[in-house]
Amino acid sequence: MGSVLTTDPHPRAKAQRQALSFAAAFKGLAQAEEPHARALAAKAMALSREGEPLLALLAAERLCRILPTPSADALALRAVMAEAAGDHALARRDIDAALALQPRHGAANLAAMRFGDAAAQDAAALRLLRPGGAAQTLRQAADTLLDGGRSGVAAFRAEPDRVAGVAMWRKTAAAPKLFVSFDGGPAQALRLQADARH
Repeated sequence: MGSVLTTDPHPRAKAQRQALSFAAAFKGLAQAEEPHARALAAKAMALSREGEPLLALLAAERLCRILPTPSADALALRAVMAEAAGDHALARRDIDAALALQPRHGAANLAAMRFGDAAAQDAAALRLLRPGGAAQTLRQAADTLLDGGRSGVAAFRAEPDRVAGVAMWRKTAAAPKLFVSFDGGPAQALRLQADARH
């Protein structure tokens, strides 16, 4: 099935999509094996939603301290809470540490795209831009790469019986972005052709 969206997202809509992606990425952390860790993760997320970034950071900090070795999930959660509380240095250290443990960690890469430097944003977006990913995450990764100066981005996966992929581009810097996501079976076809006018 294919989907085509044309839009140039408003900053508020982009922020809302990012918040939803973080919530989805941290869902697994709230179901951790250790009951106390699970409670601290849930507390940090609840405090963040309630507009208490400093208290949320304290809960995430406690979570990282009670674990024998902080997991990529815990580090990414603390990074997001640290950024919200204004501790940019801690946020970047935790993103780097989470990505060192798990380079394709969804929340850590989303955080790097959201508040990393330009190189970190680009690298995170490239890691997240892969067929089969959540549409919202693919869209954010493509947005980040286009906003970073690329004229178009694409990722495809060919299997014996189908091709899946995502592509995003814009005609000019002022033109709306065109986002295409597809997962075609053997009876479906999608042709993307270069147009000399673009």
